[in-house]
Amino acid sequence: MVGEIEKFNTSQLPIISSTQTKCYFRQNGYCGSIHHCRHLSPQSVRAVGKFSMEQKQDVLRRLEPGDCVFTYTAGYASDVFIPGAFKHGITYVGSPMDRNEVGLNVDNVARIYDNFPEGGVETLLENFKLETLPSPKIGEDVMDADVIEAVAEGVIFNNLCHLMDTHVNRLLVLRPRISAAERTEALISTFRFLGDKYDFSFNFRDVSAVVCTEVQYHALDGKGDISF
Repeated sequence: MVGEIEKFNTSQLPIISSTQTKCYFRQNGYCGSIHHCRHLSPQSVRAVGKFSMEQKQDVLRRLEPGDCVFTYTAGYASDVFIPGAFKHGITYVGSPMDRNEVGLNVDNVARIYDNFPEGGVETLLENFKLETLPSPKIGEDVMDADVIEAVAEGVIFNNLCHLMDTHVNRLLVLRPRISAAERTEALISTFRFLGDKYDFSFNFRDVSAVVCTEVQYHALDGKGDISF
């Protein structure tokens, strides 16, 4: 997916500009940017330092629902056998207001799908309106539920700034070159995966369980010029 960069709009994103490749990263206590992320090796980044508040605000200000966020976290065993400079895929879904503005509503759900199990539509609509992560621990701040990701526990909501503070050493954002209607369909597909199990077999043909980029694979395949 990352290699198919011509099929994604990068002109207005904080991580990539139209004139240069720009990747936020954390290394040796310093957080900055570096060109040509494809040349980075996993050994080039260490889990030291944090993204600044300004950088996080810059990313959030430019993101739109449906943007694909790819990240690298140092120190994971998966870094050894998953190739590439980015190991994890996340979908930005924004706030409930953002979701409503891009068409995540009952009318579009009914227009696109007619095969929901009993109670599935109600659950989907409730998730469209979910504003914060559920059940914060004592002493933890309430965090916006603004991304969807597949992790070992399954497909869940998470908070992008929290991930940038605790898990991410570098990240890349791609915006699919698809129509507004296709973006709505892709986002609804993404929300449908919430609660599903993680696919430890990495079988993209079986949607009963999914890995991180498999969510994006099924949501975006066949839309615009994207064909995986």
